[in-house]
Amino acid sequence: MPIKTNFPLVNLKLGKTKNKGVGDRARIDKIPAKHRKAVEAQLRRISVVIQTRREEMGLTQEELAELLDLTVVALGYIEQGRRFPSLPFLFYVCRVMDIPIKIGA
Repeated sequence: MPIKTNFPLVNLKLGKTKNKGVGDRARIDKIPAKHRKAVEAQLRRISVVIQTRREEMGLTQEELAELLDLTVVALGYIEQGRRFPSLPFLFYVCRVMDIPIKIGA
């Protein structure tokens, strides 16, 4: 079930992306093994930050999904860490939710 947005989201259709059917697991598996666990931990933290910030804002999943032009299911998958937003969409989410982005050490 595709989401309604102009921003790409990894795994728009039950484990597939618009990018040649490559899912999150396949993308993570491309990361060298010595870095994979750290990257997976960062992705899980992103999910927690989005959910925590939504709750701090006093929004339901339905309300945030509406703001982001997502389905509630897609937002739920992101918050559960079952799907990960693309980098451009993540920047958009952070902008809408006023989540600071720090790149680098």
